[in-house]
Amino acid sequence: MTDTPPSDDAIQELLLKHFRRQARFYRSLSFGLVRSVETAREVCQEAYLKAWAQRRTIRDWQTLDQWLTEVVVNESLLHNRRRQKEKQLLRERAHRPKVPADPCETIDDREAAIFALEQLPETLHAVVALRLIQGLKTDEVARLLGLTYGQTSQRLHRGIEQMRKCLFDHRDGGGPSEKAKTDNDSMDISPGEADCHDM
Repeated sequence: MTDTPPSDDAIQELLLKHFRRQARFYRSLSFGLVRSVETAREVCQEAYLKAWAQRRTIRDWQTLDQWLTEVVVNESLLHNRRRQKEKQLLRERAHRPKVPADPCETIDDREAAIFALEQLPETLHAVVALRLIQGLKTDEVARLLGLTYGQTSQRLHRGIEQMRKCLFDHRDGGGPSEKAKTDNDSMDISPGEADCHDM
């Protein structure tokens, strides 16, 4: 590499080349932290977007592999922190006698609602928790998770529908629904996410 900063096209080609070459390593690295294959895949997608957003901060292109590895690790740790925060908020809300404007205010059994939320796959759980539990706006959730507004709305709708089904099954003594447990395997990957997914 020369001292002249590369163009955006050159950077994009370089980043894609590294991510594709190291895809298995990055996913394995992330999986060791987040303990979910689907989440590790999403973390790699987020890491690629973060690397692209910070492309002009790279000073030494000879150490790009090391820098990208750090990005993947940081994104994995960030996911875990968000997950822990969500769980903490859920525990706090579960012990409150009454919370105004609670998104689950029509559900008598709050523990069942929390149970239903926990059954959602990671891709739906994060959207539902951030939108309904933390009260973020849909566009804020989209920006935080690196999704489009449409993707976020779709996942929110799917998550709520799965929670309703899970609650219905749970009240009938059936426990978590099979759809809530298996939907993660059939999660659609949007065209905008395809580059990193196909690495």
